[in-house]
Amino acid sequence: MNQISLITIILTMVLAGCSKKNEYSIIGETNYTGKVYLNSAKGFNLSPIDSVSIENKTFNFKGNVESCDQHFLTFEAKKGAFGFFLDNEEIHIQVSDEHPYFSKVTKSKLNTEFQAFTSQLNELVKAQSEERKKYYAASEPAKRDSLLKLLQHYGSKQNDLAHTTFDQNIEKPYATTILIQYLKNSYSTDQLDSVLNKMSQKAKDNNAGRMLISEIKNTRRSAVGQPFINITQPSPNGEQISLQDILNKNQCVLVDFWASWCSPCIASMPEIKKVYETYKDQGFEIYAVSIDSNKEAWLNAIDKHELTWTHVSELKGWDIDAKEHYAFTGVPTTILIDKQGVIVARNLHGNELEGKIKECLK
Repeated sequence: MNQISLITIILTMVLAGCSKKNEYSIIGETNYTGKVYLNSAKGFNLSPIDSVSIENKTFNFKGNVESCDQHFLTFEAKKGAFGFFLDNEEIHIQVSDEHPYFSKVTKSKLNTEFQAFTSQLNELVKAQSEERKKYYAASEPAKRDSLLKLLQHYGSKQNDLAHTTFDQNIEKPYATTILIQYLKNSYSTDQLDSVLNKMSQKAKDNNAGRMLISEIKNTRRSAVGQPFINITQPSPNGEQISLQDILNKNQCVLVDFWASWCSPCIASMPEIKKVYETYKDQGFEIYAVSIDSNKEAWLNAIDKHELTWTHVSELKGWDIDAKEHYAFTGVPTTILIDKQGVIVARNLHGNELEGKIKECLK
């Protein structure tokens, strides 16, 4: 055998090996029928990237990915989704008859490790939930104090588990997910930067890592002391209204991110209405940005609760640029802006909010 032929054979073997390593194979077992969909995730939205039919209670996806990200399986015959980390490897999934969420990955070291963590966490959450029911049912102060300490104990155990798992697996792709879902709110922006700098490139070179890095950037950009970021969205009658327009006409503007389905948002309305009635004639306005997707529900909430300030919504749910610009992940979120267009407060309530509004109107 000549040297060129030998090199050709070796290269062929290497390329075949690389091809095998750079492909995923998802093998699933299920009692569902119809089609199953493989979805990528962007924020709260799932986007189908592939679909196959279930045959003989099995299905199989093949392909490749550039980075290890969470993906989700959804089913034609059953509502719900099952999330897992998709890397270029063989992954076996046993789909739950009860609900896709309860499905299990049975082959994939990365996923079985993460499942072990979430299983432990879910047990703690379940136990805490049972004690919470007892806490709200108890009437004796001593009993409530005892149950409150137990609730706090379970909360600490959840936090400790998340921190320990994160610290011990900081180089793995699911570390970023743990950081975002369970630990992020316990860190300042600077601390998050420091934590990210300790993580391996592989652990943060995925959608979750890029999302967190972008969120840190936007958090700094929309922090107190920074200039406001303009928003333009349609009003209930379809007129495009910009935050800049509202600022031009007023001394102080409260941007209120809310939704008709958000119970805490609705609960906060009496307080906001009181402030609005007190200061609306002095140059104060509210620019309410709804993250609703249902126009009827949005308009009904405005009418039912008699919310008489400026309302806008793209009716796209969470899929709006303003969520990224102002770095918020939940509602209600409020941003107070003065007449110079500077952000002077975030998420103030009660006397603190009223005091800051008074300052802006001077």
